[in-house]
Amino acid sequence: MRLGSVFFLLLLSAGCVSGSATDETEDSGPVMPDADPVPDPPDCDVDGDGVDGPQCSGLDCDDTDAGRHPGAEEVCDGTDNDCTGVSDDDDSAATIHPGAVETCDGVDQDCDGVVDNDAVGLLTTYADSDGDGFGDGAAAHVGCDVPAGNVFSDADCDDADGGVHPGATEQCDGQDQDCDGEVDESAPSAPLWFSDGDGDGYGVSGSAVRACDQPVEHVVVHAEQQRLARCELPGDRVLGSPLLSAEGRRAAAT
Repeated sequence: MRLGSVFFLLLLSAGCVSGSATDETEDSGPVMPDADPVPDPPDCDVDGDGVDGPQCSGLDCDDTDAGRHPGAEEVCDGTDNDCTGVSDDDDSAATIHPGAVETCDGVDQDCDGVVDNDAVGLLTTYADSDGDGFGDGAAAHVGCDVPAGNVFSDADCDDADGGVHPGATEQCDGQDQDCDGEVDESAPSAPLWFSDGDGDGYGVSGSAVRACDQPVEHVVVHAEQQRLARCELPGDRVLGSPLLSAEGRRAAAT
């Protein structure tokens, strides 16, 4: 019995030692937590359009849409496709899109942000300063509108004088009233001149020419007056002569 007891005590001692060692290992001190993990770098180009988004200080204004980035084609869809801060917002008609033909209707057909620029059907008008209905060719206005005081004719040769324009009456004043490039021609106030080829001071009745200035070999006296001049007049004066008095002319006419 003594040997058995001794053997049991030895086994018991071995177990205690083993337990003590285990407890000591488990109680060796507090466990330190792991350090914070390093975050993954951001995806700079989420939509894969080749332009970094704002998460990487990039210029893509919408990194979830590959159709929106600097340099993208702008379309009339109410969206700022090219990231310029301006959107084209009218896609309601087939005639409204980049490259469309602009017309005079107050609508930006070509989506360039300007209304009626380079439009088909632009009007060319001219300032009419003197109000005679004819404008100054050097004062043209091209646009869809007609400014106040503008007209469609540019034929006025003096837009500071309302009496000078195409169709105006010529006067004997050294000015081209009717803007035809000629001065004082066919002025109603001009006298009639008759051809006097023989130089006798009397013209041919059917050769009348109206002119402000005396034409060569023309006089103001015609053949009928020459007939009357054959009569004797007071003071032996001849009709048509510069010396013929008013009294003599009256006598020749009776």
